[in-house]
Amino acid sequence: MRRYLYVFIAFSIALAVRLYPTFLSMLPFSTDAWPPIRNTELLLEYTPISLDDEVMDGYNCYWPANSLFCAVFSQATGLKPMVAMAFGIPLTGALTIPIFYILLRRISRSCRTAFFSSIILAVAYPYAFFTAGVTKETYANPLYILSILIFMSRGGWGRILLFAIASSALVMAHHLTSLITIAVLASIALSSSILRFMNGVNQDRSSFLLVSILAAATILYFWFYAYKGLRIIFTLSDILSAVSYQILAFAITLYLIFKPLTRSDRSPLLLCIVSAALVSLTAFLCTRRPIVSDAPILPSRYMLYATPFILLSPLMVLGVGELRGMRSEDGYAPLFWLSTLLGLEAYAVFGYSPLGLTLVYRTLNILCIPLTILSAFGLSKLCETSSSLKKRRVVKLATVIILIAIVALNSYSIYASIFLQERYMGYFWLYKRSEYHAAAWVRDAACNQTVVGDVKVLYMLEGYFGLNVDVLYGLRYLAGKTASKPQILFIYDQIAWNGYVVYGGYSVDLPEDWRGRITRLNLVYSNRVVDIYEAG
Repeated sequence: MRRYLYVFIAFSIALAVRLYPTFLSMLPFSTDAWPPIRNTELLLEYTPISLDDEVMDGYNCYWPANSLFCAVFSQATGLKPMVAMAFGIPLTGALTIPIFYILLRRISRSCRTAFFSSIILAVAYPYAFFTAGVTKETYANPLYILSILIFMSRGGWGRILLFAIASSALVMAHHLTSLITIAVLASIALSSSILRFMNGVNQDRSSFLLVSILAAATILYFWFYAYKGLRIIFTLSDILSAVSYQILAFAITLYLIFKPLTRSDRSPLLLCIVSAALVSLTAFLCTRRPIVSDAPILPSRYMLYATPFILLSPLMVLGVGELRGMRSEDGYAPLFWLSTLLGLEAYAVFGYSPLGLTLVYRTLNILCIPLTILSAFGLSKLCETSSSLKKRRVVKLATVIILIAIVALNSYSIYASIFLQERYMGYFWLYKRSEYHAAAWVRDAACNQTVVGDVKVLYMLEGYFGLNVDVLYGLRYLAGKTASKPQILFIYDQIAWNGYVVYGGYSVDLPEDWRGRITRLNLVYSNRVVDIYEAG
């Protein structure tokens, strides 16, 4: 009974967090939401229709799982497609948490550890923020965790069939998540094979079979269909660079596994202190200089948002020790899962990836999952550090306080990003009703004219309403780099405080006299949030 209560609590918190921005605005959350919503509406309007028909957006239609799901969800519930996606996709994102609980219960054999990990992941920023969005990644996340759960389970042909079904759905859901899943499962399978060889145990060929099924499904899907939707070309040099980082991360983790465990009581304490210091130093450096090219220098108050990571880092150290101490394939799997994502993050930061800053923050998002596993094992270890009854009660109380602090701080980070509109925390994912009504007005009044506005405007007006939007021209005009007036200029209130959002989610400060350039245009629409101008 307790395990069901744990799952219910974790799922309820996850669902509340992920639906919070939707209830706040009553609109789909995320800039990436608009093209799939339009695809869903077109799918329902013109069915039967080819998914790559010219009326579709030419990109999201090649990974249509979320649109297909919400088309069915809309028909089943009677909700409009936009409303169905606004609520349905965050709901699927929240379903990741119960699946994750089962996975952790499988790895740890402990309801407490599974509960700790599920609660932390339910509110972990930025993971909870991203999976509140109506995106392909949000829909792919439960399939990602489900694939790993099936992979780590035992069984015969039934397991293989379930994995093949999950793989097919995952491949149709999101490209990057599919590739990451292949890398994670390949790393776990290879590590398991090496460990079995070292211990003289028979090899488990089914692991490589499952990896091959997912890899084959991904390759075939890309080769025969989805290649038309790819917008970034990776060269052989990019692939070799990414693979080299994976090999390095795998080798380091393998060394860590075979390295004899220390019996010194000081080493964990010292490592905990060092880890907290390193995370604190990294967060502090982010407030003083860019850590990667194109990254902003963060305000000092962002140290508060780094506090959960600082609190969790010592727990992660304890978690690594616990997983190493299990001396089992299940115990080692999260470490190789983490090493795969760290290798990808290292490639994103140091490997001159074509995806740039986008890959950095997207990888940081999915890194939350294995890091949460380590933290949960660390918290469980903390509960068991004392043998005396009195001290054990104190330690358990401290554990509860730490868990509450982590949940509260992460929840505040989500609140700050959505409600307080913190500039560097994805504030522009939240659309207001006034912005939507203004966009609808522009659609009716544009008459094939080009609208200029930032990326937030681009996704809604071009991705949903089908208008032509020029992001860079708007930036050049407001920055005084061109005297030619735009046909239609779309300005919303947040630009004055947080800047002009460009590609990759980065916002640019406008010069002080940018409002003076707007006065040269004619104001044709205003609703106190959005002002729309046209050339006189």
